[in-house]
Amino acid sequence: MTFNKPIILLILLVFSRFLPSRAQEQVTPSIDLFSLYESASDQEGMFYLPEIKRSGLLANARIINEKRLQSSTKSKNYNGIAVAATNLAWMELDNGNSEKALSFFNMALDARSQLKDILAIVTVRLQIGYVHYRDLNYDEALLQFDQSSKQLEQSGLTKSLPVTYALIAQAHLALKNFDFAQSFYLKAYNGFSASGDAKAVARIGVQLAEIAIRKNDLLQAMRYLTNALSYFQKTSDKNGAALVHRNFGIINFKKGEYEKAIADYQKSLTFSNQLSVAKLLKDTYLKLFTIWSLNGEHDKSNEINIKYVSLRDSVDTVERSRVLNSQMTRRDLVEREAIQEMLRKGQEISYLQLSTQEIEKNRNLTAAEIERLEKEKIIEDLNIAKRISDQANIEREERIQQLTAEKSLQDLALSKKELEVSRGQTFRNTLLIAFLFIVVIGGLLFARYRTQKSLICN
Repeated sequence: MTFNKPIILLILLVFSRFLPSRAQEQVTPSIDLFSLYESASDQEGMFYLPEIKRSGLLANARIINEKRLQSSTKSKNYNGIAVAATNLAWMELDNGNSEKALSFFNMALDARSQLKDILAIVTVRLQIGYVHYRDLNYDEALLQFDQSSKQLEQSGLTKSLPVTYALIAQAHLALKNFDFAQSFYLKAYNGFSASGDAKAVARIGVQLAEIAIRKNDLLQAMRYLTNALSYFQKTSDKNGAALVHRNFGIINFKKGEYEKAIADYQKSLTFSNQLSVAKLLKDTYLKLFTIWSLNGEHDKSNEINIKYVSLRDSVDTVERSRVLNSQMTRRDLVEREAIQEMLRKGQEISYLQLSTQEIEKNRNLTAAEIERLEKEKIIEDLNIAKRISDQANIEREERIQQLTAEKSLQDLALSKKELEVSRGQTFRNTLLIAFLFIVVIGGLLFARYRTQKSLICN
């Protein structure tokens, strides 16, 4: 015997109408706050796509929750209001209606405030912050997360503090406040370590490593990543392992160890076939091809050029064929931005630590890469079969701009080096002239002394 959906909903609605108040307390929805953080943090990448972990009887029954909200409002049943409003908020959020979701969440917040349940108030407030974060309103999200942490600290409710700190850190990261992000990620990391939450420690450790990479603290980054990889291997977390090996590759690329970077990227791809990693591998192939070509190592450069062209064409094909929804597009853009931030080198001071010959070599290498990419871009522009908006060429242009900026730093460093050499040469010439002047004056004085002495003797 089967029932259609309307009949089932009618039965549930009648049942809920006569549900005793004590039984209604048992349908309070629960939410895994760390999954809330994961959903926010994964705006940083495409490796994880977790769902918010929620539970609760009748949590997705709209008609029942609407009726319950009405009856609870009339009877001033604040717990009933909070439960129904929270359920309705998530239904609206799942449908992409952020404004309605916030309206229901605020209703739930008011009800929880009447009950003076601090932990429940904080839980709702964190969800409100999450909605703002998802809408890219990072300042408002940060305000909600900050208020939550203060309420937890003042009430001595420390269990939920680490995930609250992680959410605060994530908002600061989105705002590019890297120092604040690092500080709060470290608080979260220490909190999760104290509670023995190995999964959270590994995930937060990756975030700390990526901030360290941005700051060029590569040794610190390696420590965090190595510890995280140990957990990912024990739990067979392939996505986590892929993310760590990608970051190992970025570190080795920044250090100029391109063959090691290639091995890391290839290892990452064995765990998770991510397009972003394939692009990093492609760029590293081009880097090595350029180096070996300039060094006259033609057999090696030809071999890697074949790999580069093959991977480049595959990446371009995928770029033109894939279709992303708005959320995936958002994740893709943020991940690209994060990778660019990690790959970015320090100011020109890092180049000043090199010799003039080394700077010139780097500049020639960068110029050769730019020339190769510009030629590829011209060929693509002439391809009438390509899409009007060619993502592959857009990214080539971005890469050209990055390399041009890097070449500008190299030019500036080289100019400063030449200025230092010029100043040094000028200083040496001045000393030499001064020395010769002293010798001449000394010689004249000595000659005069001898003349006067000769006259006195005569």
